[in-house]
Amino acid sequence: MTLQGFVQALVSGIIMGGIYGLMALGLNLIFGVMRIINIAHGELMMLGMYVTYWLFVLFGLDPILSVLIVAPLFFLLAPLIKRLLIDPILKAGLRWGEAEFLILILTFGLSTIFRNGALLVWKSDYRGITTGYSTVPLTLAGISVSAGRLAAFLVAVLLSAGLFLFFARTYTGKAIRATVQDEEAALLMGVNVDRISLVTFGLGVAVAAAAGSLLTLVITFYPAVGGGFLLRSFCIIVLGGMGTAAGSVVGGLTLGLAEALSAQVLDVAWTPVIAYLLLVIMLLVRPTGILGRMRA
Repeated sequence: MTLQGFVQALVSGIIMGGIYGLMALGLNLIFGVMRIINIAHGELMMLGMYVTYWLFVLFGLDPILSVLIVAPLFFLLAPLIKRLLIDPILKAGLRWGEAEFLILILTFGLSTIFRNGALLVWKSDYRGITTGYSTVPLTLAGISVSAGRLAAFLVAVLLSAGLFLFFARTYTGKAIRATVQDEEAALLMGVNVDRISLVTFGLGVAVAAAAGSLLTLVITFYPAVGGGFLLRSFCIIVLGGMGTAAGSVVGGLTLGLAEALSAQVLDVAWTPVIAYLLLVIMLLVRPTGILGRMRA
């Protein structure tokens, strides 16, 4: 591998890693506060892609601007899922672990419904969005990046930074952090944990949909595309640390760089395997992840 190829891989890895970080942040938020794993995460991303596609085809709306519609729309729809489907299980008085397992099955069922519903509406055809700038190459010192990928990366970074500011500066954001660290202590401090769980679930779903919108500038998509992104999201949050927002960004960058470098050094066919190799290595070496901490 030449030096130019190495730098090209670094740039490509950082760009995809930034988008991956946002993608996994939604899954990690929900796990951090509610201690549940949303198996429908990938399908929510897929639905975000198709809503963005519709907005582009019907109204000519740019995918970047579509984020301003898609994210709030999914944030408003998320409470329906939580209140109608998840809360009855959480409040059923089940033993520890039983509710979490049932929610795992529930969200798996939702993912199947979303995927097959998309198949009925949009068929199995691959779809993509091509804007006036998405395929324009930007070249500097022999390093080339498409304008679409760069735009998606920059917006992903802005959204991630906005979320971190929200966690650091607002009462609700601080309450979310407190609930992640110690739910019982947060309750004693007067935090409405039920409300915080609702807001967090909405944020997690909205972030997943926003990541899906941005990915339309990078990939072609189809109804079953969510499965691969769900598995990548799992790998990312294990790499960075489950329940830690910053861990999503670190894990996303780690995976993005690993995939890009492996494509240069080995072969593109190895790219899907790298995530699972990193997952196994991290579970063996540091199960809590790069930024994760052991719980008492």
